[in-house]
Amino acid sequence: MLKQELINEFDSDVRMFGYDKNNMLVGAMEIQELEDVTLIIHAYTLSKYQRTGIGKSLLQHLFTINKNTALLIGTWQDAIWAIRFCEENGFLLHGRKQTNQLPNKY
Repeated sequence: MLKQELINEFDSDVRMFGYDKNNMLVGAMEIQELEDVTLIIHAYTLSKYQRTGIGKSLLQHLFTINKNTALLIGTWQDAIWAIRFCEENGFLLHGRKQTNQLPNKY
């Protein structure tokens, strides 16, 4: 992400959470809280650290702090690894029709 993109994200009330391992940022998730939902808009873990529980730890933190709204996460339909991660962590997969309506709403 370019520096200006990051600045724009924070100007849009985006909050970022990171996972530090040995003084190195190895995972991050960004959320944007809207009226009736909280959107997870970015979720990253360095390749070397994937499948070690970092993403799950970040997600559990988001579940803990997000008690008042639904938590939504989106990904590309071809990102099978991301879909599997979401399903393994309690997210429900929605059909294309419902999913296509979300960007217009949020």
